[in-house]
Amino acid sequence: MVTLIQDNNLQMNEIQVWEHVLKWGLSQNLELPSDPANFSKEDFTTLKNSLQQCIPFINFYNLTSDEFSDKVLPYKKVFTKGIIQRIIKIFFES
Repeated sequence: MVTLIQDNNLQMNEIQVWEHVLKWGLSQNLELPSDPANFSKEDFTTLKNSLQQCIPFINFYNLTSDEFSDKVLPYKKVFTKGIIQRIIKIFFES
């Protein structure tokens, strides 16, 4: 998965990359609820462990604030605190 998302010729925008990475991570952990609002702390940890090698290669800064808010923020607990804070700061500075 990491090799695929590192490809500079990938014909997807960043929100599509995130959605596919997320879908892949969820498919690796079929026991997880489909709605992140129903995730336990352990569920977020499980998903985080699956996605941790992919997340650094997604350029979240290219998302719109709506895309970030609607599609990424519900999963904020799979990110390290520093990453989420930096991304939010970028959106507030824009």
